[in-house]
Amino acid sequence: MATKRSRVMRHTTDLITEEAVTAFIAGDDTRLRSALRLRPWEASPLDADGDCPWPASSAAAQSWPKAVELRRALQEASR
Repeated sequence: MATKRSRVMRHTTDLITEEAVTAFIAGDDTRLRSALRLRPWEASPLDADGDCPWPASSAAAQSWPKAVELRRALQEASR
């Protein structure tokens, strides 16, 4: 019997934990990526400031809006 996989949509507020905020403030990219469960090719919220530096067809550029959203949420949580 065939099955159909559906993606689980996680909201950014579910990802913003105390560990993620601490890593963001410290600028620790490795801990931040782990806390946010980012894949290696996804853009980091630490880099998501200004314009996207990668070509539009790259995986990092496609994840840029998510990184910008995460950065905004982390900045709000760190206040």
